[in-house]
Amino acid sequence: LGIFGGASFGGYWLFTHLIKIAGFIVLIGWVWKYLQLRIREELSLVFVSVALMISTLVTLTFSTVLVSQVERATRSSLASNIQVLDFAIERLKEEALSKTRLYSTDAEIARYVSQDNVSALSAKLASVFEESKLGTLLVTDTDGAVLLRAHALTEHGDTLSGEVAVEEALKGKSLVTLDTFNAPKIV
Repeated sequence: LGIFGGASFGGYWLFTHLIKIAGFIVLIGWVWKYLQLRIREELSLVFVSVALMISTLVTLTFSTVLVSQVERATRSSLASNIQVLDFAIERLKEEALSKTRLYSTDAEIARYVSQDNVSALSAKLASVFEESKLGTLLVTDTDGAVLLRAHALTEHGDTLSGEVAVEEALKGKSLVTLDTFNAPKIV
């Protein structure tokens, strides 16, 4: 209509431009409604993905921090437990050393060994073993042959001459070690 109208700046011209403006407004409104729907979808997707990314990042960070703190606490606890265990073992070693020094100088045990009185020696060692609460207690001769074991009275006659503690004892020195052999526990 505007092309064939002919009159410029007249009522007809104004009417055609108003129709064009109304058409543009309707078109802009329709495009805006379309874009608004798409923008909401896109923004929803962006917000959800950013929220997931942030929650994953926060979870990973705090999990890493928590695991490192648990590891640090466990190492610290383990170090103190090792020190307590070492202290307990040292105390048991010193207790065993003092008890065996006491029993090694017992005149009655020495007399039974020199007289080769096995029944009296076994009775004495049984009472000493019960009283001392040691893991094991045995008597050897000067060659390291086992004369009697207080924890197993029927086991004797073998030799412990290759054991470090027995060799040191035969040299007259006191030594306490942690070792395992035919005894029922670590001695």
